[in-house]
Amino acid sequence: MGKIAEWRQKLVEGVAEYDEVLSKVNDLSSANLSTITGIAIGDGWHVSGGRSFAAQLLKLVKADYPWMNEASTGSLKLDFETVYEQGLTADVWMVPGSAKSMTEILERDSRYADFKAFKNGTIYNIFGRYTPGGGNDYYEQGVIEPHVILKDIVKIFHPSLLPDHELVYHSQLK
Repeated sequence: MGKIAEWRQKLVEGVAEYDEVLSKVNDLSSANLSTITGIAIGDGWHVSGGRSFAAQLLKLVKADYPWMNEASTGSLKLDFETVYEQGLTADVWMVPGSAKSMTEILERDSRYADFKAFKNGTIYNIFGRYTPGGGNDYYEQGVIEPHVILKDIVKIFHPSLLPDHELVYHSQLK
C-alpha cells in the first residue's frame, strides 16, 4: 500500500471512529457537566468564543458552556469577575492557558482555589503528548486526528461512554 492509500485509509477509519463516538454522545438527553475555559491574563480573561473550535467541541459533547451563544469564532475577552463567578460552580476547567499543574494555577492567583474544578481536580489542558522535537502534539498530529481529540473530550465529560480510552492530547492537571 502506498503512502497516499495509507493516509486515505487512516482518514476513512478516523471518520468512522468520530461518527461512532459522536453517536454515543447523541444518545445522551442533555448536558451533564458545566465548564469554563482559559485563564486570566492581565486585566482580562480570554475564554473560547461560542463559535470557536473549542466551544464547538464542547457543544458536540453536550457540555454546559456559559458562552456557547456568543458569536466569536476566536476568543472572547471578559473581565476576571465574570469568569470567576462561573468558575465557582463549573464542574470542569478546560485549557487554563499554559498551566501544567495545580501549583502553577495557584501561583497565578490564589482565588482559583475557590473553583469547584480546582477542589475536585477536574482541570485539563492540551499537554498530553509531545513530538520528538518537543512540540505540543495537539497542534501537530492532533490536527489530523480529530476523532482522538473528540474521544479525549468525551472521556473528560462522559467517562462512562469510553471506559477504556486513555487521554492522548489532553492531560489532567495534578
